[in-house]
Amino acid sequence: SMGGLLTLWALENYPDLMAGITLSAPVKILNWYQIVLTKLPFGWWIKRGEDEIRGILDEDGRKEHRAYERMHTDSVKELQKLVNDVKKNLMRITQPLLVVHSTKDEVVHVKNADIIIRCVNSEIKNRMIVENSGHVLTRDFDKELIFNEIHEFISSLIV
Repeated sequence: SMGGLLTLWALENYPDLMAGITLSAPVKILNWYQIVLTKLPFGWWIKRGEDEIRGILDEDGRKEHRAYERMHTDSVKELQKLVNDVKKNLMRITQPLLVVHSTKDEVVHVKNADIIIRCVNSEIKNRMIVENSGHVLTRDFDKELIFNEIHEFISSLIV
């Protein structure tokens, strides 16, 4: 998701880039707990165990994935600043774009995909919504479908 957000930022700021692909990119924080964290006047560290990995429905994918052991809540505030900056400049994006998201993403709501597609000025803007994965699309059930779609998207641009 952060990679997808940074991809959007790069496309906005470097128009010579050929194209972009986002996976679970946020342009609007919709989860109530994330909104609350952006309003707090102080931050703290949250320790997370491997059993708390969210966003991967495939048990094998969860076993392979390494998550952050600790997260500082101020990072959500910084993320919100970047999200706001990227969202207000989405119209600058004119490069071909593939936006991939899941209906079962509990971290970044699937509505973000529609916002991105609606706001960019790309002639080629493809949207892929999957149904069997959570937030970490590269480790979940739909990963092969997604990898194939990414391959087809890139192949279509270099023909």
